[in-house]
Amino acid sequence: MGYSTPGGGVVVLHRGNLDAFAPRSDASFRAIGRGDFPSPFLSDAQTFPVPVRPDFIGAGNFLGSGHADLVVAARGGNALYVLPGNGKGKFGAPQIINLPGTVTALATGTLGNVGRFTNLLVSVTDPKNAVFLMVFGDVKHASTPLTVLPLSAPASNILFGDFGDTGQDAAFLSAGKVQILRSSTMQLVPVSLPVSAKAMALGSFLYDRNGGSQIALLGSDGSVQIAVRNEFDPRVYTVEEFNAIRKAKLNQEPAPLVPARSFPVNGWRIVDSFPSVGTITPSQVPVFFRTRVSDHAADDIMWLTAASGRMVVISFMSLEDRKVKVKFRESQQQGRAVVLTKHPQRPTEEETQANPAARSAKLRALAMN
Repeated sequence: MGYSTPGGGVVVLHRGNLDAFAPRSDASFRAIGRGDFPSPFLSDAQTFPVPVRPDFIGAGNFLGSGHADLVVAARGGNALYVLPGNGKGKFGAPQIINLPGTVTALATGTLGNVGRFTNLLVSVTDPKNAVFLMVFGDVKHASTPLTVLPLSAPASNILFGDFGDTGQDAAFLSAGKVQILRSSTMQLVPVSLPVSAKAMALGSFLYDRNGGSQIALLGSDGSVQIAVRNEFDPRVYTVEEFNAIRKAKLNQEPAPLVPARSFPVNGWRIVDSFPSVGTITPSQVPVFFRTRVSDHAADDIMWLTAASGRMVVISFMSLEDRKVKVKFRESQQQGRAVVLTKHPQRPTEEETQANPAARSAKLRALAMN
């Protein structure tokens, strides 16, 4: 986590607690049996200063040492600061990468097949208001970006996802529209959808035989839209089809009925929507992300609105929705919040006819006291 200080900034490193994920003692098992779950983080935390206010923080193997390094940048700053990690939670003096303009967004991940270095994607606006997406690779030996792509407006919500290429691609918002950076060509592909988005998340929200990432969009009007490739196929495999697929795999043959991996060149469409979920405050960046309420296959969506103190959760499985319902009710009984949805909001009949898989989607909202 990053915080602003009078002299720049500070980063706080919270170490994970193994007991929260793999209990190692009888005491831990007994506590979990009582519903007393261990904290996901250890109580002690490490802090270290950084040169700027850390509005953006990323982790990855940027310098090729095999250890996790850190990169920080300030919104409106003109440099990246890469702090080399030693694999023991310590970081060295930062390597500075000067930029030709100010930073508006930053993300870290791997484009294409897994390589030695983690990629850095940075949205930059130069003094003449020209906007670029800069993609960095090996910053230890070369601070020159791998490619620089012009944009019509600053990028936001830079995310990495599976769009059918041989490795991961990146998607982001620019002027309210989705753009996908294909790792195979290092070219931008616009996604045409009838929505002006303020935020987005990538995940597997609805079952699709094609697999790959789907796009959840938070519209400027407070609506939430789920976009899928035009080849979207929500049919569940029958027992006979599963048996045919299994037999082909055992014989090391191409699996029948399973669509081949491919980039969605035929475009995208909206298959599920939730109108007027909440209000977007112009001065704040929406916190909108994919999550998992339970251990089922479908991803869920969470939207936190700091201005109004509201939480919105969209679940795609009945058991997931029940967990949200119980937690919301407990918060209300404890006097910490007010449940805004007595009953979950569901897709319209028209939407479920167009997309039967959307029938299971449920939306619930909560306002904190």
